[in-house]
Amino acid sequence: MCPKLNRLIVLVTQIVLVTLFSVSAQSAYKTWRKGIESAVRGDFSYSKKQFNIALNQDKTYYTAKQSLMILKDFSQNRSDSLAVLHLFRGILAFTDAEIARSNMQGKDADGMDAMFGASSVIRNQADALNEFDSSMQIDSTYYMTHNFIGMVMAAKGDYSQAINLYAKAISLNSMSGEVYYNTATAYYFQNEIDSAKSYASLARLKGYSVPKEFLSALRSK
Repeated sequence: MCPKLNRLIVLVTQIVLVTLFSVSAQSAYKTWRKGIESAVRGDFSYSKKQFNIALNQDKTYYTAKQSLMILKDFSQNRSDSLAVLHLFRGILAFTDAEIARSNMQGKDADGMDAMFGASSVIRNQADALNEFDSSMQIDSTYYMTHNFIGMVMAAKGDYSQAINLYAKAISLNSMSGEVYYNTATAYYFQNEIDSAKSYASLARLKGYSVPKEFLSALRSK
């Protein structure tokens, strides 16, 4: 498997590994982090301000756009703030799991370091799933919750289950380019290249900026 694509599954929505990118992306991540840490405490007003600042720091920082979209969806179309609170708590836990996993892949960890890293990944993935499930218990019709559960399952290597969850997300909102892209990556790692290409094309049609490394990998198949 291409080494760059090992990172793609870690970085499905470009949340982590920002140290590989520009200074502006690093600043945007730090600001976004402040915002989501406020969101898990229920301070959505401050979170919105930080997400907007992050987007001003790096206009290509998709995660900030995504977080603003979630806040907008709940403020306009949904009434239960507890559902979005659990959703953001799950996003934060999943982010921490992916950071721990990327740190393990970025260096030759062994012994206690490897054990600690693996334990952190497993613990944070479990926390994320618990929070997403709590959000789902309150509001099972929000497509992003299904999308994020799918992302956790993909990170755990259960691509078939991830694809099923992405399909449910698409049935709830067929306009989300991100979910089509996530589906494409899951199919790629199942070596179903034709399906991966199809969903990557749909993601682009929906306006999602598919990473060039992924498109290059698809073209090489």
